[in-house]
Amino acid sequence: MSKTIEEINQAKAVPLTSIMQSIGHELQHQSGNELLYYSPFRDERTPSFSIDVNKNLWSDFGNSKKYEKGDSPIGFVMLYHKLTFPAAVEWLLRFDGCVKTATYMVTHEKEQALKVLAIKQITNPKLIQYAESRSISYTVLSKYCKEVIYKHTASNRIYTAIGFKNNADGYELRFKGKDNGKDFKACLGKKDITFIDNFQSDLLVFEGFFDFLSFIELDVYNFQANYLILNSIALLNRFDFTPVNAIYSYLDNDKGGRNTYDKIKQLHQPKHIINASAWNFPNHKDLNEYLVCQNAKRQTELS
Repeated sequence: MSKTIEEINQAKAVPLTSIMQSIGHELQHQSGNELLYYSPFRDERTPSFSIDVNKNLWSDFGNSKKYEKGDSPIGFVMLYHKLTFPAAVEWLLRFDGCVKTATYMVTHEKEQALKVLAIKQITNPKLIQYAESRSISYTVLSKYCKEVIYKHTASNRIYTAIGFKNNADGYELRFKGKDNGKDFKACLGKKDITFIDNFQSDLLVFEGFFDFLSFIELDVYNFQANYLILNSIALLNRFDFTPVNAIYSYLDNDKGGRNTYDKIKQLHQPKHIINASAWNFPNHKDLNEYLVCQNAKRQTELS
């Protein structure tokens, strides 16, 4: 369905800052009118995604690829949600700035853009190798994750990814990208937290599921607790911390992780709250990086 000039201009006026918040990306640095975020298109340690708040335009300095119409909110939604131009305009016209509403609309459009072909036990060698490259064994991987095969209907391309189920029956997807070798991250279906109830009073909090899998690999003493995987720090308020006795935070050692830890301390007052990240691996970005480095060190010592 074609869009009028007025509708297109309305879509272009939707604040990019609100869109970034809706997908769980927080501001990392501000210099005048320029706002810097971690890129939503790849994993990175230095924020390179820039928004000019006066012009409401974006640039991704960490990628040499020039995106067509990539400087507008419409172009961003087309790329991030894999939508056509009219569908992206419609998404923006319906967007009201709320995380919950935005998540629903993303799901509605993605259901049209992505088609699930199979969800099964992980057998794909490339997925297993990818997990092993991040020091996750097949035993742990196969216990908590699935192999998700889906088709991008617009391009008719089929993809296979590691899928980690959330509370809304959606799947967090991860695999090694073919084009640039970067880790691909997406959500198939509704975005939500993942809560694993082991009927305990203590809670361990993780930002992403690879950090959770890393903890399972490292947990030689089989610590008894419930697990909360946020899948995005923007989803923190979806969990009720009231009945929790103690919280152990394994969030990232970056600004976003520290801010989320502070929010937990301010909003919820269980008997104990421990920043396990700062205590156990202060020199690493996250728990998975720590696990990979520990394994590499062990291999060096054995050789």
